[in-house]
Amino acid sequence: MIRWEQMGFLGNPEFGVEFSPIDWVKFAESCGGKGYSIKEPTEVKSTMHQAMKERKPTIIEAYVDAFEPPIPPKVEMGFVKELAKSFAKGQPYAKRIGLTLYRDQVHNILKNIHRHSADSQRGHAT
Repeated sequence: MIRWEQMGFLGNPEFGVEFSPIDWVKFAESCGGKGYSIKEPTEVKSTMHQAMKERKPTIIEAYVDAFEPPIPPKVEMGFVKELAKSFAKGQPYAKRIGLTLYRDQVHNILKNIHRHSADSQRGHAT
């Protein structure tokens, strides 16, 4: 998140956003709590359900793509301008971030052209 704030709101390349990895599951357990780790989207529902049953402090560690932008559906032009500035100033992962943004746009366009509905999965046209 800090990476995106530096780029999108300040127009600067990221700085100081890479941290040493922490095993949050072990951390929670060492403090007397319970820890869960989510690595795949399919694990979210079952892990959240199990974690909510706990009677002690619980931490849920969720792995996410650090290059996936936390951008709302409608983006302000100022944000895009500052993001472009950060790329021009030498954002270290500009290519990877650019590809992710492009992929997301293509996915949204294709999603509107071809709907993934329960009817189409049963063989019915939508």
